[in-house]
Amino acid sequence: ELGRAVRFHQALLLTQKGEFDLAIEPLREILQFQPPSPEIDLSCGLVLLRRPLLPGSIPEADLPLVRQAGEAYCAHLARHPEQALPRFEALIQKHPRARYLHYGRGLVLAQQGSAEALDEYRREIELFPDDVLARVELAFGLLARGREAEAIAPAEEAARLAPGLFVTHLVLGRALAATGHLERGIRELERAAALQPQIAAIQLALARAYAQAGRKADADRARAAFQSLEATRRGAPAPRTP
Repeated sequence: ELGRAVRFHQALLLTQKGEFDLAIEPLREILQFQPPSPEIDLSCGLVLLRRPLLPGSIPEADLPLVRQAGEAYCAHLARHPEQALPRFEALIQKHPRARYLHYGRGLVLAQQGSAEALDEYRREIELFPDDVLARVELAFGLLARGREAEAIAPAEEAARLAPGLFVTHLVLGRALAATGHLERGIRELERAAALQPQIAAIQLALARAYAQAGRKADADRARAAFQSLEATRRGAPAPRTP
C-alpha cells in the first residue's frame, strides 16, 4: 500500500513537471493491483491530454473531459481494451476535434493488434499537424508490421518537432538501423540514451544496433545496462558483469 502511494505521488510530480512519458509506468503499475480511484482517473487524464497540472489544479470547465479521458486511458493502462475502446469512441463523438483522443483510441487498437490503429494516428496528425506522439506511435506501428522504410518519415518529423523527447530519437534510430542506415541510427539511439539513460528499451535497441555494426564491446556494455535496468524494474538483483 505504501509502495503504491509512493508510485502515485511520483506520477503526480512527473506530470506536474511535464514528464508525461515517465509518469505512465508508475500509473500502469498501480493499475495492475487496484481499480482506479477518482484521483487516479484524473491523473491518467492529465497524462493522456499532456497537461502539466495536479488533479486539484484542473480548471472546473475542463474537469469532465479530463475525467472521462482518464477513465478511458486508465482502462487502457490496466489492459482492459473492452472498456477503453467504447469510452474513447464516446469521447470522440462528444469532442470530435479534441486533441489526443484519436491518439488514445489508436493506442487501444494497437493493444488489440489492430492495423486500424495506424488510421487513428493519421487522423490525429490530420487534425493537429504539429502532433508528435501520433507520429511516434505511427512509426512504432509500422516497425511492428515490418514496414521499416515507411516508418522513417513520421519518425524523422517527430524528431524534428520534438528534439528534446527521447522517444522520437528511439523510434527514428530503430527505423534507421532496421533499414541499414546503421551509423545514423546509432547516433539517434545514443541521443535517446543521453536524454534518458534509464530507459531499458533504448539500451536494448543500442545493443542490437552495435552488434549489427560489429561493435562488440559497445554491444556488451549496452546489453549489460539493459539487463541491469530490467532487474531493477523487477526488483531482482542486478546481474554481475564479468
